[in-house]
Amino acid sequence: MDRDGMDVCRVEATADGAALRLVNRAGTTLWETVAAEGTFESVAPAHCQEAHSYLVYPGAPERDVVDLAGELLAAEPRPFEPCSLIFDDREDPYEPAEPEDDPDGDGTSFGAMSVVAQTILYAEHQHDFPFLQDWANERFGEIQADMTGRLTARFGDPLPGAELCLRSGDGESSTVWQIGARQLVLQSYLLVGDGDMEIQLWLAAVAPSEADAKP
Repeated sequence: MDRDGMDVCRVEATADGAALRLVNRAGTTLWETVAAEGTFESVAPAHCQEAHSYLVYPGAPERDVVDLAGELLAAEPRPFEPCSLIFDDREDPYEPAEPEDDPDGDGTSFGAMSVVAQTILYAEHQHDFPFLQDWANERFGEIQADMTGRLTARFGDPLPGAELCLRSGDGESSTVWQIGARQLVLQSYLLVGDGDMEIQLWLAAVAPSEADAKP
């Protein structure tokens, strides 16, 4: 920093943790380390403010989420249950799904599912750097809006007013498309536990249960 307290240059880590670079006030890289891949620890997504760093589905970010949706819709249906990142499910005080969405009461759905984005914000980080939660919420909002647009362009308008909760927590919202006998669901999920906060985004192709499918 200079005598006026302004940034002259800043040390940044690349998102993949493979290098460090010296960047000036204008954002120009002045110098960058040359190191083997993995030399430095990867940057936590919440610290680098890049939406793609939260994506975890196979092939992300290069693979279009529409291709993932097609794979889920074509998959052989089987029982699945979304999991919390914070709690062991045996200790989770929240029900995995609302009763009306889970008539069997076992917290499972039938079909195929993939986690598309996720993060945990630990209590100590939120206490010292409260803006990190705003960053994460903004990035997940961007990801959800972008995926909703892509899926709508491919599968048509979602069902108006429809909500399908794969798992409930401290905040969730979903967008639902009807595709044949299955429902394609994009659900955001937020859970707070002991000061930590998790955000997840799930994509699922929900099929009629085996019991419902029987004549």
